[in-house]
Amino acid sequence: MESISERLERENIRLASFDKRLFAHLIDDVIISALFFVIYYDAFKNAAGDLQTMIAVISSFIWQLVLLKVLYHTFFVWRYGASLGKIVMGIMVLDGEILDFPSLPKALIRACVRIISEWCFYLGFIWMLGNAAKQSWHDKLSGTIVCENK
Repeated sequence: MESISERLERENIRLASFDKRLFAHLIDDVIISALFFVIYYDAFKNAAGDLQTMIAVISSFIWQLVLLKVLYHTFFVWRYGASLGKIVMGIMVLDGEILDFPSLPKALIRACVRIISEWCFYLGFIWMLGNAAKQSWHDKLSGTIVCENK
């Protein structure tokens, strides 16, 4: 059976670098944070000036933030093969078996495990540095890879 690395070499597909993936992640986090702030603007406005109230507001909306992240990453990876950050950085997510955009279930699994990776002090992201296919936890469990745009 052909490995992912062999399949990528045969198809002349280059894996995305850690740097590009990191910057894409940062861009996505800025976009999601801005969107979250706009959605809950009134709550943040009422808490302005009081740090403890602001922390309480953010804490009360944590599950909404998680849901927003999952929906954002699932939709963009499923529909376009890349989040907005990845599009800006010129990289994309592919299903490791068919070398095409991931299916909706794979994109959803990837988005959910991505959240778990964040909660585990980003260990799931760092994991990509130790394997030839540069797969993070969410890539491994969803069967995806991140590569340069074709």
